[in-house]
Amino acid sequence: MKGLFLYEFYRQARHFRGMMWTITFVNLSALIFFSLVGHFEPSEPNSILMNALGIMTLSSTITVSVSCIYGVVILTRLLLKDYIGDAREVIFLFPRGRTGIFLSKVIALSIHCFLMVLSILILENMIFYVVGATLGLLVPSLLVYGVKVICVGIFAGFFVLIVVLASILVGQLTQSLTSPMPVSILLVSIMGNFVAYLYLLSPFILLLLSIGAQALVSCMIYFLAGNIKRDDVLEHEPLTIVSKKN
Repeated sequence: MKGLFLYEFYRQARHFRGMMWTITFVNLSALIFFSLVGHFEPSEPNSILMNALGIMTLSSTITVSVSCIYGVVILTRLLLKDYIGDAREVIFLFPRGRTGIFLSKVIALSIHCFLMVLSILILENMIFYVVGATLGLLVPSLLVYGVKVICVGIFAGFFVLIVVLASILVGQLTQSLTSPMPVSILLVSIMGNFVAYLYLLSPFILLLLSIGAQALVSCMIYFLAGNIKRDDVLEHEPLTIVSKKN
């Protein structure tokens, strides 16, 4: 299982290069946009656009939304399409069974997605600390800002996984490649604004939310793998022929 996971982890890395450059550009553009709006537009001193943490979470909201949609596209193409419809029959021929392969793929893809979002948010938002101080924004101490950026990044990464895996789960249950995308857009439109107000929460609350989000991600992976295992049992279940005596 470990060898299979490492194989999938290194093999899938190249598929996330496009996502890396896309969300890097999106987050950077959002930081610049909200900073300029807060700097040139008249705002209240306690406005979210005059607070470096507020601008950071606003930009993270847009980045998370784009990451969710991009993540659904990647997992639909690399994971879901092989486990629904007639494509499932090919995987039955694999010697290790479908469940082990599926778990290796979904865990590897989830880790890539999580680390991509986390690393970009931390790197760009820490650089933004210097920019925020230069623009005259309300900037806390570097320690407070750094801890909040890390906590927001961790929660944002798990939030992306929740939306992506929930969308893939719907696609698996409906046996459809088209249903994950509208589901992800619906979930982002409902829950996306929650990320924008994370700057109001303490790091301890953010840590608790991240733990809860991680548990939810684990449950979704469990349900996804459970559906695959159930298909394996049905496929290999021996048929019993009942003959009727005249």
